[in-house]
Amino acid sequence: MADESNGTPKAVTSTLQMTFDHATFHLDVKGEAPHVGVFIAMCQQALREFEAQDRAIRATQLAAQIREQQRGQAIVEKIMHRA
Repeated sequence: MADESNGTPKAVTSTLQMTFDHATFHLDVKGEAPHVGVFIAMCQQALREFEAQDRAIRATQLAAQIREQQRGQAIVEKIMHRA
């Protein structure tokens, strides 16, 4: 599909909108794509993205916990050296 103004290929955009109602446990799905395989690929990519974000958040939280434990250990060592 070419753009009539300059002959360059026109970008194809697929959309997928999902809304989940926790109260009724209902998933509403809307979107446009050339075929269902595109929706499946979009969902798979979204899952990978969410998993990567979750891993990054967990790594940040773990790093903060480790820093806090190290601070606590440093305090304990200071107190032990004074005694």
